[in-house]
Amino acid sequence: MDAPRGQNDFARWYYGLPPVSRTVLFASFLTSIAPLLQLIHPYQIFNIWPMTFKGQLWRPFTASLYAGGGIEMLMGLFFFYNHSTDLETKKFMRTADYAFFLTFCWAIIVVISYFIDGYLYFNAVSMSVAYVWSQMNRDRQMSFMGFIPMKAMWLPVSMLVMTFVMNGPGSAFQMQLVGLVAGHTYLFVTEIYPGSHGVRPLIHTPTWFARLFGNAGHARMRTMPYGTAFNPRDRQTGAGDAAAGQATGFGSATSNSTAFRGAGHRLGDS
Repeated sequence: MDAPRGQNDFARWYYGLPPVSRTVLFASFLTSIAPLLQLIHPYQIFNIWPMTFKGQLWRPFTASLYAGGGIEMLMGLFFFYNHSTDLETKKFMRTADYAFFLTFCWAIIVVISYFIDGYLYFNAVSMSVAYVWSQMNRDRQMSFMGFIPMKAMWLPVSMLVMTFVMNGPGSAFQMQLVGLVAGHTYLFVTEIYPGSHGVRPLIHTPTWFARLFGNAGHARMRTMPYGTAFNPRDRQTGAGDAAAGQATGFGSATSNSTAFRGAGHRLGDS
């Protein structure tokens, strides 16, 4: 979506973001800033299951958007922004596919949270995004927190270690681990298992879901560490020229990814 004419640089930046990432970031910012402005109490945001079962059905959603307060909120939103925008534009060729990925991971996180008394999910969702991003860029050099050099494949482990050191093995660490499990589950059923057994993905974006986003067509090609998947109509042409993106994270990349070459389609293109 293009920024309206006459808008400032921030508006142009905002409207230049991919739609799903933009929507989640904006909703998360509003949800996180509301308690700081004393518009609502944080207690109304957390997913407390007895209250949810009494009809407060917004709680699983707001709990997924609340990024904390102060510096925690800024770091959380920046971290999600970096990895989410990169994933949405370079791995998922349709808006609906990325929205379905987030929905799939979110559903797993919410279900598991019921059994471990988790009540905030933003960091778990962010971990799912970071995990899939790290698998897309396994051999890419990056710097964690801006000063720790490492390969992108170690990003999820680094996040877990940092959370454990700062918060111990409590709810924050457990929910982050759940987010990693959710992200890996998505890759397993869509790429790892199908790629190793020569079968179709076990799940895919439902047509009705894709139509909600106005893009029910099929992406042409995806390349992952487990192999390259073509739609039948593109198998003969080998459609999808490579175009590697820049790395993200709390730092920057110093080399192109060898694990993934995106098809280079921009959102909204047919």
